Amino acid sequence: MRTITDDGGRYCGWPTVTRLRNGEIVATYSGGRDGHICPWGKVRAVRSKDGGETWTKPETLVDGPLDDRDAALLELDNGDLVLFYFTSVAFALDEGFRKTREYKAHPEYARRFAELPADLVRAELGSFSMR
Repeated sequence: MRTITDDGGRYCGWPTVTRLRNGEIVATYSGGRDGHICPWGKVRAVRSKDGGETWTKPETLVDGPLDDRDAALLELDNGDLVLFYFTSVAFALDEGFRKTREYKAHPEYARRFAELPADLVRAELGSFSMR
């Protein structure tokens, strides 16, 4: 096993690796995070054109106002790429997480959620795809 990105020292999770028809490998993941649950997650990708020997620097694909996570990439028959991901506010609303030492060590999580307008959370919370 070897590291293909350190995402600037931030927590990375839930990678999905896709080999495109042109041979390029794309790994998508949730990066830019403090840990498993936090408000800062963004969908990122790294690419390799040499079978995984070398990788590009991380590219941000989605960085919305909520926690963007669990990305997967699919290449359609016509060559278009479709990205799937979902958003979360577990960093503020999950009762179990709110009892953890990690949550208590990050008061900025509650502040971040308090700053988000309710209509924005309703609009941005869910599962998404983009072509």
